[in-house]
Amino acid sequence: KAILTEIPLAQPTSFAQYSHANFGVRDQQPLFSIGNSFATPFVSGTKTVQDNGPNWTEFDQTYLLNATLWDGFFLSSAAPWMKTGNTGAVTASAPKPSAPDATSASADPNEKKPLKDVISDFVHKGVPLDNPRFSIEHSSLDPAATEAAMGDYRRSAAVLLNKGAFNVNSTSFTAWQVFLGSAKKFALAGQAASAPKTSENARFPRVLTKEATAPAYDPSKPSDLNMQVASNWSGFANLSDGQIDNLAKAIIEENKARFGILSRTERDQTSAPGARRFGGLTQARTPYLSLSEFVNRFLSTETWASRSGALQAAILRADQTSNAGLSDRLFSNLPDRKVTATSLATPTSGSFPHPENIEVTAQTGTSRTHTAMGAPGNLLQSDLLQSFGSAIATRSDTFTIRCFGEATQSSGETGMAWMEVLVQRVPDFMDPTNPAETGNAGLTKVNRALGRRFKVVSMRWLKGDEI
Repeated sequence: KAILTEIPLAQPTSFAQYSHANFGVRDQQPLFSIGNSFATPFVSGTKTVQDNGPNWTEFDQTYLLNATLWDGFFLSSAAPWMKTGNTGAVTASAPKPSAPDATSASADPNEKKPLKDVISDFVHKGVPLDNPRFSIEHSSLDPAATEAAMGDYRRSAAVLLNKGAFNVNSTSFTAWQVFLGSAKKFALAGQAASAPKTSENARFPRVLTKEATAPAYDPSKPSDLNMQVASNWSGFANLSDGQIDNLAKAIIEENKARFGILSRTERDQTSAPGARRFGGLTQARTPYLSLSEFVNRFLSTETWASRSGALQAAILRADQTSNAGLSDRLFSNLPDRKVTATSLATPTSGSFPHPENIEVTAQTGTSRTHTAMGAPGNLLQSDLLQSFGSAIATRSDTFTIRCFGEATQSSGETGMAWMEVLVQRVPDFMDPTNPAETGNAGLTKVNRALGRRFKVVSMRWLKGDEI
């Protein structure tokens, strides 16, 4: 048996944990949409919407969902703590409030700790939320006002900071190695934190279950074919240190290659892509300007970039160049299960305007698509984002600034000084007329021009040997 999706029993912290959500209104639309990035065979790789005949307009559901969610919303993880084990029913004698907020008393017998207490303890006592990276920003609100903002989903972002978010534009091997390695030592049902050994336990499970689980078959180890097939459908992606290294290298190579592509989004098709050339460069060297750019495929004529997003393409790149065994644990042993455009061009295959999009490739490579690609044991981009999607960003909000001053006295002596200042961007606007949650349409001229406020976190004088 294979469990492909789960209904979360705890509040999600990453949008990719909504990969189970079936938003499709047509049977040809994909199940694993949010967090994945595969192109659809119904729409050109350079488009998101396409007319395919009378009364038939097709759209790339995956692309549009990612474009909407990853930059327009976030998950605070502020939610009631639920009881485990046996649960009770909400009865007529103890109804839940019709419009619960941070001050409402909970009447749900399944709640171990109601939302109002979760928020109060977080604001006043520092008790972490389920996403422990969040901390309170106290710039302009007192604790009572902060607590009220936390209880309002429209204002909670105004009082929260994400500590230590990882910039996905990084091209540092060590940084990616450490970040991917943060998935190590997770205890799962049937698997201790150190199993099978400390160098082979970076876990990216698609489904969490109470049943005993096991890592999917490792293609580098001998095994019979039946075991390989079964473990890929019933197991989970469990990466070794070597596989993490190969994936980290592939992500860096993918980033560097994609930074050189100008056409990436729908915006680029309606404005001059040349605007992405920063500082008068003759060639693009542009990082991802948003999370959806990183998560989604590019709307580009470069097919290797238009068939999947950066992480999925990096998985394929690692498999092709390093034989990493991430998404193709059965690939080398079952070559007849390979899927190509020709596979979809048969008399019984239906109508696919763009069957070539089924061929997901690594750069300068051939199709890596196979029939077991979606098996739980074969790593997908959404599996990675389920694990660390709540900890990624495409820019920093904290900066170190160094200043130098020099002055000459009348005696001819010269004095020099160096200062280092740490500044942090906060949710408040420069002009306090606008609350932090104000949308772009309602901003004053000052805030439209200058945006969010920076505050000085620390300042120190430097010695000459510290420069």
